[in-house]
This record gives sequence, C-alpha cells and structure tokens, in this order.
Amino acid sequence: MDRLKIRVLPDIVNAMVLTAAFSAGNSYVYCASRSLFGLALEGKAPRILAKCNRHGVPIYCVGIVLLLALLSFLQVSNNAAIVLQWFVNLVTASQLINFAAMAFTFIRFKKAMDAQGLSRAALPYTGWFQPYLAWYGFTGCSIMAFVGGYAVFLPGKWDIPTFLFSHTMIGVCPLMFFGWKIHKLTKFLKPEEVDLFKNVAEIEEYTRNFVPMRPRNALDKWFNRIFG
Repeated sequence: MDRLKIRVLPDIVNAMVLTAAFSAGNSYVYCASRSLFGLALEGKAPRILAKCNRHGVPIYCVGIVLLLALLSFLQVSNNAAIVLQWFVNLVTASQLINFAAMAFTFIRFKKAMDAQGLSRAALPYTGWFQPYLAWYGFTGCSIMAFVGGYAVFLPGKWDIPTFLFSHTMIGVCPLMFFGWKIHKLTKFLKPEEVDLFKNVAEIEEYTRNFVPMRPRNALDKWFNRIFG
C-alpha cells in the first residue's frame, strides 16, 4: 500500500491489526486466568490463586498471566527474539496437545452417551458430522504437534534448544497425566461407567436463574451486540 502510495488505508489496516491483537490478548488472558483459577479450586494449584476481589475477579491469577505476557517484549531485541520464539514453539505445541485432548474427550463423551442410551438431541448444542470431525481434529492436532518443529531435522538446521522447546511438551504431557493418575490412584472408566449427570443440576439451576445484565447505554448495547 505504501509502495502504491495509497493514503489512509495502511493506517486503517494497522488499526485493525492492533484491535485484533488486543481482542486475542484479552481473550487469552481471560481463558488462562480462569483455567488457573479452576485448577486452584480443584486443589491442583496453590490455594491462594482461588482468592477473588469484590467483583469476583481472580486477581492473583490475572496478575500471573499478565506477568507472563511481559515475555512478548523479548521481541524488541533481536537476540532475545530467539528466546521468545522458543516460548512460542513451547506454547504452540501445548495448544495443539490441548486441542487434541479436547477432541479425544468429546469422542469418549459421545461413546459414553451411546453406551448409556442417551441421545445427543438432549444436548443444548450439537455439532455437525460427529464424531468424524472430532477424530479429524484429534488426528490433525496430534500430527501437527509432532511435525511443528520439523525444520530442526533438515540438513544443517539441527539446534538442540529449538528441538527441546518444540517437542518437550510431547513428553511432558503424558508424564503429567499418568503421574497424576498414579499419584491419585484414579482409573480409566468404561463408557457405561462414566457419570454423565455430575453437576448437571447445578448448571440447569444457574441457567434458569440467570438474569442477563442490561446495557447501561446505547454504546454498551452495540458493543455487546458486536463482541458479545
């Protein structure tokens, strides 16, 4: 756009990119902090992380996530950018494994529903082409987790730190999973043994009593309609 001497449009694109980056960052801070909060409630993270302020915000969880976000400033330095890329590779592999685990969880959930004679029509939301798309997601994410750092295997590209940060989580996640099961002496359940009704009553009660917050003004109304 600059080479074509197009005015204004490059600034609009920059503004849109910054807005998208802020939106993604806001979403990830929320998801990460609430995940950490949930772990604290279940006793899988320090109990202090379960503390909330008077607005119900898990302030310590949000603080930790925001501190981790400061790693993005490593990009300012060319040398530090390499370290940032290591973290990006580590997080990318973690996310791929995370999505693979979610897809596999749904596959087992559907298997349990079928084994117990429950119809998916009773669910508030059902996706198309299941469980085939779940298998597609599980297979695709699993493969990408392994090939994400493939460049280090090319001739002359071998780099130990890059290899470790690209593939460490592939070994760490199974160790954490089976380590937890061994430590807590939990067992794998057969489809017919899975409790599909745990906490359902609480969720249904919350849904019945939920009162959506009314917009404070016209701007708030349109903002909620666009981003809600």
